[in-house]
Parts: sequence; structure tokens; C-alpha cells
Amino acid sequence: LEIEHDRALLWAREMEEREEAREAALRRMEDLRKEEECRTRTTEAEVQRERKKAEDFEGKWRESSARAEQALQERDAMKQRVQQLELELRDEERQDRTTSPSLRAEDEMCHPSEEKIRTLEEHIHVLTEQLEEQRILHAKEKQ
Repeated sequence: LEIEHDRALLWAREMEEREEAREAALRRMEDLRKEEECRTRTTEAEVQRERKKAEDFEGKWRESSARAEQALQERDAMKQRVQQLELELRDEERQDRTTSPSLRAEDEMCHPSEEKIRTLEEHIHVLTEQLEEQRILHAKEKQ
């Protein structure tokens, strides 16, 4: 009877230990589940932050690209305006040179025609020949 009693106590202790082990395992599983949920929430929050950063960056990049494009268009428009003003200025200068006698004379002095250049070259040639003849005459007179 005593052996039966000891066996029953042993069996009850084993059952109690098993129950405690099962409860400990359940608690551990619950702790692991909570830990995993926490990690999942943290990961989801990190993903959201990174997504927000990417969206912000993309928005800033688009704004920057739009400003750069606008600046390029403004630069091109300014270049065209400068070219237009240069053409207008040249036209005005041409108009002034053709209408103003003093500017026309200055223009002729600074930019002589080919005919004027030929006339001057011929005159220089004639003067050079005359100078050479005078040297020869002078040399003969000395002799």
C-alpha cells in the first residue's frame, strides 16, 4: 500500500512538473509572440519612416528638377533677348552710320572701301617711284 502511495505521489509530482513545464512553455511562447509583435510593429514603423523619407526625397527632387528646368528656360529666354537686343543695336548703328554725316565719314575712315584702298596703294606706288627717281638724281648731282 505504501508503494502504491509513493507511486501515486511520484506520478502526481510528475504530472505537476509536466503541468508547470507546459505552463512555462506557454508563457515562453506568449513572451516570444509578444516580442515578435513588437518587432513587427517596430519594423512596420521603420518601413513607414523610410517610405516617408523616400516620398519626401522624391518630392524635393521633383521640385528641384522643376526649378532647374525653369531656370534653364529663363536662361534660354535671356539669351534670345540678348541676341535680339544685339541685332537691334547693330541695326540702329547701321541706321546711324547711314544717316549721320560725321559717323558716315568716320565709318569710311575706319572701314575704307576697296576702291579707296586701291587708289591709296597706287598713290603710294607713284610716290615711291618719285622718291626713287629723286634719290637717283641726287646721287648723280653729287657725282
